Order: sequence, then C-alpha cells, then structure tokens
Amino acid sequence: MGIIMKKIIATLLLVLIFVNFAFADDVQIIDVGVEGMVCGSCVQAIKKSFSGEDSVAETDVDLNSDSVRLTLKKDSSITDEKIRELITEAGYKIVEINRSSIIK
Repeated sequence: MGIIMKKIIATLLLVLIFVNFAFADDVQIIDVGVEGMVCGSCVQAIKKSFSGEDSVAETDVDLNSDSVRLTLKKDSSITDEKIRELITEAGYKIVEINRSSIIK
C-alpha cells in the first residue's frame, strides 16, 4: 500500500471516530442506595414511584445491593430532593445518591 493510501485511510478513521463522538448521546445515570427494600413488592413500589416522572427513562431496583438505578431520558434532569421525596413517600430511606454520565 502506498503512503498516500495509508494517509487516506488514517484520515477516514479519524473522521469516523470524530463523527461517532460528535453524535453520541450522554445518558445520565443516578445510583441511589436505599434501606428497607426486602421483597418484590418493594421493587414494584419503587418502580411505581418513578413511573410518573417524565425525566426517568428506566428504573432498575436491585435488592441484593440495596440500590436503585435511574436512567434519565436525553436532556432531562431530576433533583436529589425529588428523588428523596419519591423514595421516602414509598416508605424507604436513602443512604446515598451518586450521579454519573455514560456515552451511549
């Protein structure tokens, strides 16, 4: 392969990488430590609490790790206060709230 062909291929690869990152969506993930969840009814109560929230795309409840993972919809947000309110009203206690973003 000639040197010109290698430069063209390298340039195309860089363009593809840039386009991938330029159009990638940041998804906000919120992990919440929760005390008091022990059964399937607890899982359903937490999921029901967040089902009416427009900003929440997905609610995953893990009884083994006593945690709730909220995946937010693109360009959406929810305050820590709102999360505390919803979980407290469902009858549980929050231990911690951790936020992170991933590129999807």
